[in-house]
Amino acid sequence: ELQRKEKILTIIDSFQGEGQHQLEWNFHLAPNIKVWVKETIKEEGKREIILIGRNTTLMFLAPKVLNCAIIKGVVSPSYGVAVPARIIRFSGFLKEDSQEAFEFQIKYSQDKK
Repeated sequence: ELQRKEKILTIIDSFQGEGQHQLEWNFHLAPNIKVWVKETIKEEGKREIILIGRNTTLMFLAPKVLNCAIIKGVVSPSYGVAVPARIIRFSGFLKEDSQEAFEFQIKYSQDKK
C-alpha cells in the first residue's frame, strides 16, 4: 500500500502453511545507497534500517523477529552492465503449522540540503 501524502510504502506478505518452512526476502538497493542498521529501536517489534542516498534518507522498518543481513550483490542499470550494490536480506524459520503476516515499511525521512 502506498500512502502518497505520508510518503510511506507498506508491504504485507502473508504466509500460511503446514510443517516447517524457511522464509527469505531480498530487497535490492541502488548502487550508491548507504545502509545503517540501528541498534536502538523506537517501534516495538521493529528493526530500523536507515537508507542514505545522494539527496534523500529513508527509514526501512521490518519485523525484528526476522534475521537481517546486508550482503553484496549487483544490479543491472542497462543490458550487459552489472554494478555492485547491496541487498538487504531478511530470513526466518517457521517450525509449526502457521499463518503469519510480515510487514515491511519504507518511510520518507528527509531531504539532504
